[in-house]
Amino acid sequence: MEPLTGHTGGDGTGARASAAGDAREPAEVLPFAPRSEPAPPSNPSSRWPSHGEEGPPVNENVLPDVLPPDSELVRASFFGVCRRLLQLIAAIAGYQLAGFFDWLSQPHGEGRGLALQTRKAARLRDTIKRLGGTFIKVGQQLAIRSDILPPIYCRKLAELLDDVPPMDVEYVREVLSQPARRAANGEKTQAPLRDAFATFQEDKPIGSASIACVYRAVLHTGEEVAVKIRRPKIVRIFKTDLAALDVAFWFIETLTILRPAISGTFRSELRLMLLEELDFELEARYQELFRTYFKKRPKLNTTAPKVFAQWCGREVIVSELIPPESGIWLKELIAQLEGSNGAYREYLRARNISPKKIAKQLLRGSHYSFFECPFFHGDPHPGNIFVQDGNRLVFVDFGACGVFAHRERYRLLQMYEFEGEEDIGGMVSCVVGLMEPLPPIDVDCLRRNLEDAWWKAFYGIKSKHAMWWERTSFRLWTALYREVRRQRIPLPLNMLRMIRATLLYDSVSARLYHKVDVFAEYRWYRKRHARRIRTDVNRAIIRQLFRGPDLSNYLRLSRLWQVANLALQQAEILLRRPLPDFSALVSKGWDLLKIFLQWLLSTSFVSSATVLAGVFLIRHHIQDVAAKVVGANPTIGDFMYALPTAMRADVYDKPGLQPAEWLFIVWAALVTLITVKYARALLFRMSDKDILPGRSPSRGI
Repeated sequence: MEPLTGHTGGDGTGARASAAGDAREPAEVLPFAPRSEPAPPSNPSSRWPSHGEEGPPVNENVLPDVLPPDSELVRASFFGVCRRLLQLIAAIAGYQLAGFFDWLSQPHGEGRGLALQTRKAARLRDTIKRLGGTFIKVGQQLAIRSDILPPIYCRKLAELLDDVPPMDVEYVREVLSQPARRAANGEKTQAPLRDAFATFQEDKPIGSASIACVYRAVLHTGEEVAVKIRRPKIVRIFKTDLAALDVAFWFIETLTILRPAISGTFRSELRLMLLEELDFELEARYQELFRTYFKKRPKLNTTAPKVFAQWCGREVIVSELIPPESGIWLKELIAQLEGSNGAYREYLRARNISPKKIAKQLLRGSHYSFFECPFFHGDPHPGNIFVQDGNRLVFVDFGACGVFAHRERYRLLQMYEFEGEEDIGGMVSCVVGLMEPLPPIDVDCLRRNLEDAWWKAFYGIKSKHAMWWERTSFRLWTALYREVRRQRIPLPLNMLRMIRATLLYDSVSARLYHKVDVFAEYRWYRKRHARRIRTDVNRAIIRQLFRGPDLSNYLRLSRLWQVANLALQQAEILLRRPLPDFSALVSKGWDLLKIFLQWLLSTSFVSSATVLAGVFLIRHHIQDVAAKVVGANPTIGDFMYALPTAMRADVYDKPGLQPAEWLFIVWAALVTLITVKYARALLFRMSDKDILPGRSPSRGI
């Protein structure tokens, strides 16, 4: 944007006044001193425009020219949704039919139930693999949804491989020919992305997945980089498949095969999770901030590849390439260690890599990201962690990150504090708070079952002779998954990511070092964190003693006054609230009445339509019978009198099923279907626990 001239106002009035010339009032009659004109620039080529001249064009739009994400610009294909919906229906029908044949052929015995479940889980994995595309990503996300699927299904779905053929080279060249997002100085540039690289291996990707391919390249500075390029039309493919899933779930819930609206949370969070992985700008930002925040804690010895933001965009991420010879992938390290290879331990020792130190670094880094960073890595799988010489950890793949609000972070912190006090009831209360808002359930029953299961898991954590996996949070979270699956409670997306990340951190650390105590490592983190806070507080006190209170303290005092007033108002409202409150029972009774009225209206409509159709089908018989009974010129009453006789004659006097009989069969089927639908809706509403208005479900009401 060119600089504004000194005599031009924002609305142009100054320019009009200046152009008037001699019409300007003398300076001595003004009640204030006239504004001084700015000095002309020293460069004649960039002089200010004189009076009467028009200045350079000014862009009055102060907002940045930024397009919304591709997920908001691209729409699902209607015909694509229909095609995928037919494929999905065929896959579901085949899956159910094969399960029925398994049930018939499986011999009876003690292990029959487990064998049937195992075969169904494997068949579900194979069905998703045949559907391909987005459904493989859906299956991979379902593999972490232990709140929805039993453990055997999650293990089978975890075997899904996201391995597809590389992209077409022509498309890669097309992406490289597009302009980069911005130059090194932050300004827009029209130079193609290819100009950023000295060499680019476009025909040999080092990784190929359903969302993107990764290529090796070298910058003109000599730095080796990994270039991640998004697949063509992948956003439309994802949105089309998600729309097909929405239609399928709507149909299933409309028929009350599943509880109405039970899949809403799962579908919305699945859409958010998958479309977030397609947002490469957000992924690059996560990676950059992860590296920045962990740089503040050098003792954690953790980082992420450097991001070259000037070359990143909606479809491309350019980041530092980690040399394979500089370390070992953590999944390979664990596999070698569990093979009891003594020579391999010597090899690690020569490279200054200690499994014990890595295990503790992982746990301490997880606590730092949970409680001090604005987000946490949602998928710390061993395949996403690279171990360099000197126990340096490098995290990759930031497509799935979780974000905690202050309330959620505080509850998680309190849960660890209650563990130190051996207060299982307090830990369960914190977890239930993280699950809010809860559906209408028996919260007291949920708490009792969780406390019973968590006490048993706590004994394993404290025992010196427990197995390595018993000293982690594995049994705690699996008990939670089992209970929420039994009561059909959808968990929030960030809580799922937190649980998955915690399980992975704990399990990987325990596999590296079997004697690690995950809760003792939290106490180590808490002690260091408290020391840092003490240092900051002492410095703040000393500074304010010599310089006076900070301005922020006055703001806190003002907020404290506002909170006190709000607390007084809430106390007054609480004291004025009437004691008896039966609105929950009235609400349930009203809902039951509405369901009954809806059933009555639906059956009445179907019955009326059936009668009208029947009259139309046998109208000639009615006319003949009416003419025989009453003679010529029958009235409407005569027709109504003749209708039953005509229907009996149409049914009994002719062989085979007549139209009236077919109509009756259709009517009976429709009424039965409507009755089953509303009966199940009635049972679902009757099973809901009453919740008084203004009261939280987590209070056990």
